[in-house]
Amino acid sequence: MLSNTIFHILSDTIFNILSDTIFHILSDTIFNILSDTIFHILSDTIFHILSNTFCRGANIGSDHNLCIAKLKIKLKSLLKPPRNKKINLQALLSKDHQSAFNAEILTTYVTKTSNADTTNNIDKNWDFFKNTLTNAAVNTVGYVQKQKKKWLSDNTWSKIQERKQAKLTLLSKKDTSSYEKYSTLDKEVKSNARKDKQNFIHDLAFDAETAAKIGNNKAVFHIMKQLCNHSPTLNTPIKDKQGKLLLSDDQQTKRWAEHFKEILNRPNPDIIPNLEEEIITPTL
Repeated sequence: MLSNTIFHILSDTIFNILSDTIFHILSDTIFNILSDTIFHILSDTIFHILSNTFCRGANIGSDHNLCIAKLKIKLKSLLKPPRNKKINLQALLSKDHQSAFNAEILTTYVTKTSNADTTNNIDKNWDFFKNTLTNAAVNTVGYVQKQKKKWLSDNTWSKIQERKQAKLTLLSKKDTSSYEKYSTLDKEVKSNARKDKQNFIHDLAFDAETAAKIGNNKAVFHIMKQLCNHSPTLNTPIKDKQGKLLLSDDQQTKRWAEHFKEILNRPNPDIIPNLEEEIITPTL
């Protein structure tokens, strides 16, 4: 009886110990196996996702090479519309140009009337009138030309023209000889321009010194304004009392003198105001 009891107690104890030990061993083994399997599955999945999204892997079935680059987008600058050329209206003040201008307009008008091309449409008549005046002015006096710099010599201007032709040749051929020719001409133009400007300033200084010796202060002041790069004063048009435009300097000077005489030389007033201040004694 006692032996049976001891056997049951020992068997239960040994079974519990062995079952706990085996459970821990099996659980650790199964956990390690499962964790390795899950890690490999997840790593392969993440790799495939990233490779398909950002960069292609080596296992993809394609013969194209992967190219990764950085792009910069630059907006194209808008081309400015060309400016309208100005007609040289100052040249129409001469009588020769005026007669040629009138003859050009008369010829165009006679040609139109002889062809019996007259209409009652206001827009067409206005276009014809505007185009007639514009074409006559262009054919007679032309457009306003860009003023050349006074201190550049004729030799320098010829070098500038040669440099322009050399630049066109360089843009068309783009070879070494064209580049060397353009570089040589560019250096010559800059060197000649510096010498011309030095000579121009030296001549102005000599003229100013000569004018100062003889007491011509007006010429000295004019030369100093040129050396200081001041813009020249513009001669604004002046009209007389009848509304006629005065073109010569003498007429404008006389009109200014007449204007200031009328403003400054006024007759004495009839009633002379008393400007003496009254002395007011303060009251205590």
